[in-house]
Amino acid sequence: MEAFILAEYAKHTTHRVFQWPQDMQVHCRDHPWLFCTPDAYAEPLPAPPIDSEVRRLVEAKTTGYRSKDWGEEGTGNVPIWYAAQAQVQMVCTRITICDIAVDFAGGDHVAVYTIHADPAVAAAMIAKLEPIMARIRDAAPKEAA
Repeated sequence: MEAFILAEYAKHTTHRVFQWPQDMQVHCRDHPWLFCTPDAYAEPLPAPPIDSEVRRLVEAKTTGYRSKDWGEEGTGNVPIWYAAQAQVQMVCTRITICDIAVDFAGGDHVAVYTIHADPAVAAAMIAKLEPIMARIRDAAPKEAA
């Protein structure tokens, strides 16, 4: 389903889409314990200059219905768990835009929502996660010397 959604996204946006290697994790430079596995990234057509910062992440989603958690297409109003995923991915990849392409069951097209990096939100999430990760690290068995 992911390939279909990404192909529809490419048609809808005229972006060229590159699927992320399936098992490739991207670790955050500043917080090595934080990582992500994006679905894809995209860049506009025609191709931008090589040093351009117009790349965006793309997440492909399916859902059986359009719940109240989804706002109007084209906005950043998505369920909070997808917004949090997008923020983590943007921190790890240092790409500042994430499109969420959604195939709603029974829909006639893929809806696209755009999330922008929010450093304050990302910092708050990381601040909440760091003590949890420290407890996990401290509880891990120590290797014998």
